[in-house]
Amino acid sequence: MPKWTDKQQQVIDTRDCSILVSASAGSGKTAVLVERILQQVLDEDPTKRCNIDDFLIVTFTNAAAAQMRQKITERLEKALEEKPEDEHILKQLVLVNHADISTIDSFCMHLVKEHFSLLKLDSVFNIGDEGMLTLVRMEVIDRLFEVKYKQENNETFLSLIDLFGKDYDDEGLKKAVLRIAKISNSFPQPETWIDNAKSALCVDNAEDFEKLEFIQRCCEMFKNTLHEVRSLVLENEKLVENEDGYEKVILTAKKDIEKIDGILAANSYHEIHARVSEKWATIGRPSKDTDDTLYNVFKSKREAYKKLYEKSNVFKTSVENILEEYKQLREYLLPLLELTEEYMALYAKEKEKRKQVEVILQAIEENIGKQRKKQQKKAHIDKSIERERRPYAVSFSDGDCHFLPRLAFSFLASLRLARKFFSSRRTEIGEENRQANAYLKA
Repeated sequence: MPKWTDKQQQVIDTRDCSILVSASAGSGKTAVLVERILQQVLDEDPTKRCNIDDFLIVTFTNAAAAQMRQKITERLEKALEEKPEDEHILKQLVLVNHADISTIDSFCMHLVKEHFSLLKLDSVFNIGDEGMLTLVRMEVIDRLFEVKYKQENNETFLSLIDLFGKDYDDEGLKKAVLRIAKISNSFPQPETWIDNAKSALCVDNAEDFEKLEFIQRCCEMFKNTLHEVRSLVLENEKLVENEDGYEKVILTAKKDIEKIDGILAANSYHEIHARVSEKWATIGRPSKDTDDTLYNVFKSKREAYKKLYEKSNVFKTSVENILEEYKQLREYLLPLLELTEEYMALYAKEKEKRKQVEVILQAIEENIGKQRKKQQKKAHIDKSIERERRPYAVSFSDGDCHFLPRLAFSFLASLRLARKFFSSRRTEIGEENRQANAYLKA
């Protein structure tokens, strides 16, 4: 039996909550995970024992999954040698061969195959090769654009081509449509994501703006960061609180706390915007007869938490200015989103026709999630999957999955960049038209 460190033992013994273990390679994360599972399976109290198939155990590679299954089997065999009459352990040795110990890809594929009818898939589907799917995407978007060119009253479509391309080239617009489709498909419900984006663009008053989900998420996430910043300020204050001659430095820390507490007390985007506009207090200096070493440490730490604050601060623009940006962007973004929806519908039909699915698990029926939650009460994920080419989402919650936070912070900044882009392209197009008219007149 290995000797666990205090931290490792804490992870093994923690129950009834979600935990995240972060450690370097070779530090024993997998061993701790296996021990944590086995202690729940082999608990001395029969009322607290779990079955091995109560767990969903996900790892990064097939080799790692096989190795983990082998480790669990070996430990169960050893436990049976010590207690040969224990029927529970014998049962686990039978169940371990059918336990969900796999890669995230395999687990998602199993879900799709098991519930293909609910997911409206053909029973004889296959995972599309990325090269083939790229050709299908280009074929579909070319077909869509051909239809659009032939339509009457297609001024909006042609204006988008002018906006995104140069010299009557439509490749820029195609890339924009494919990019939006790709982003939306990283969410469990792509159509809902686009609908929400369109709804957000149609907001034209401060009250409705404050009710937008991503704005509320922005406020929530910023406040979470502020709590972290506040802790860093308090640590910085303790660093100098007992030092003679540091009264002005301590006062700086107290003013920083006041600033943060003021923002934390705000209940809306408008209030947060008003309070983040207040500048940080000028840092005080210690008395001349003191050593500057500690002051330099204090100053360095202060700059670090100010950077953390600034990095998360997306509240520098007023609600009024954002609504004005919305108004300007609507003219271009709404038609662009609608064009993307048309492309996605055609692409989905083409994949269905070819009986192909992509290597991404999108939204599953809520009932499937509830069913899985009953089957597997505990989930363990070994090793990070952030290096995967596509994002995955596995949720057994009773409600909807929420993926908005990872885009919420960048949304407002993206709007401002979009406005600059559209403004610059309008200028370019206007200049091109003037040059063309001058040429024709000459």
